[in-house]
Amino acid sequence: MQSSSAIPTFSVVIPVHNVETYLPRLFTTLRNQNLEQTEIIFVDDGSTDRSPQLLDEVANEEHFVVLHQNNQGVATARNNAVAHANGDYLCFIDPDDNVSDGYFATLRETAARTHADLLLTDWWKMKDDGIERKEISMLSDADNLDAHAVLNTILHTDTIIGSLWAKAFARHLFTNNPFPPQRTCSDFVPCVTAIANARTVAYASGIHYEYTSSRPDSLQNSQSEQDVRDSVLVHQQFSHLLQEKFPDLMPSAELDMLGSRMQACIHTCRSAKISPKRRKHVFYEYQRGLFSHIPQVWHEHMGSRKDRVLYTIISLGYVPAQAALKTRAHIARARH
Repeated sequence: MQSSSAIPTFSVVIPVHNVETYLPRLFTTLRNQNLEQTEIIFVDDGSTDRSPQLLDEVANEEHFVVLHQNNQGVATARNNAVAHANGDYLCFIDPDDNVSDGYFATLRETAARTHADLLLTDWWKMKDDGIERKEISMLSDADNLDAHAVLNTILHTDTIIGSLWAKAFARHLFTNNPFPPQRTCSDFVPCVTAIANARTVAYASGIHYEYTSSRPDSLQNSQSEQDVRDSVLVHQQFSHLLQEKFPDLMPSAELDMLGSRMQACIHTCRSAKISPKRRKHVFYEYQRGLFSHIPQVWHEHMGSRKDRVLYTIISLGYVPAQAALKTRAHIARARH
């Protein structure tokens, strides 16, 4: 795929691992899109279900490219796809997610009109059964976006997330910006690095990305001790990036670090992959010092009120944290 046309070319990266249930729906969505000037790159990461066979069945379809690799993780799969990509822009989709009608056509039109390095779309948070959904409000002040504004929004709201989806990136933003070979959060630092280096930003209105939040085997529901450590490390790296590029955002970055440590405590409490004895040790590794920041967390309105209440409880210790999380889980089950 060459860029001789005035219409920018797009490469859509889709890592695949044991998602045979979701692929037929994704294939249908993609076939119903206008894929002019667009290639869809699937990378099978050593799947042990029928995903490889399903991919091979569509490998000869126009616009589809299928690659296979031994199981090396989602980061390596994405790096493999980026290395094979021919597009002016990179777009990333997870195979259990979906996109709205006209998604790629609108991205191409916005790119051709604005020549922006970074394109943003709205997104919906979907339940796996498709029954409930939460529409994230459209970006405000969409005509005055820049890298600083996007990163500031990531730090303060859910309108923009520090994940690859609901975005398209000029390909050069991933030059010397590979995905690190870790099991979880491998997209966060490359994503925010690409955003920080974007010279111009545009909002593609009228389309949305559909993020599925409840896949049972999702990594977010089975964190190991190393996963927890990596999840905190990426926020430390984010803080270093902001210190270098946008030092005025450092007060918000400090709150972000406190939030990441709180999340590490939550994941540790919930993890079935960390032994009870280690669980308590890891919890206190990240809980230590949180109590002294309670006034800052409340004064500067970190997250929602529920987040701040949970932060306060976690800062009191392992037993209160476990009790609060069990109560919250019980309430959530009762609602369903």
